[in-house]
Amino acid sequence: MLESEDRALPLSRGQLDIWLSQETGLVGAEWQLGLLVRIEGQVERVLLERAIRQAVTEAEPARAAFFEVNGQIVQRPIDHSDLELAFEDLRDSDDPAGLARKKATDIQRTLMPLTGQLLKFALYRTGDDEFHLFGLCHHINLDGLGMAVVSRRVASIYTALATGEPIPPRLLRHAPGSRRLGDGLRRVRRIRRGSGVLEQQPPSR
Repeated sequence: MLESEDRALPLSRGQLDIWLSQETGLVGAEWQLGLLVRIEGQVERVLLERAIRQAVTEAEPARAAFFEVNGQIVQRPIDHSDLELAFEDLRDSDDPAGLARKKATDIQRTLMPLTGQLLKFALYRTGDDEFHLFGLCHHINLDGLGMAVVSRRVASIYTALATGEPIPPRLLRHAPGSRRLGDGLRRVRRIRRGSGVLEQQPPSR
């Protein structure tokens, strides 16, 4: 876990392997992980963006960027307070949901520099009461489980903001993506994997 905004820490062996594979051009965007979630109902975009920024601020390892200092590769968290939630209204398309998946896949295939923000979010309106939310991370600092944890935290913060209730306390203090999180994520229903984008339906009520 990163402990200070100013402290540079070395990479783990796994992180260094990922860094080398990308920086030497051995891989393209294969280390970038996407999660596409279908949302039924209305979405307050301003509140959702606030929820995303707060969840990302809490998830310090997710804000790590990677630099070379004196011949060594180090990581340190960078500011994500300006992280944007991109938005597109796709309702005029013949297949809004399909177009949302295509756009999400295009984002996922665009390589993110390891020296900058390694998270992206986009919201697509695909119906009068339907949206698709896409989140993108990089495996060097988050795995699929970690992305699911951040997504759940976004949902809990957004719900609190939308209902006027207190924001629930942060429960996880170690790095998102740790294997210790596995037990708490077994409820995540992975519905469809296609073109490298994981699509998840909301739980039935």
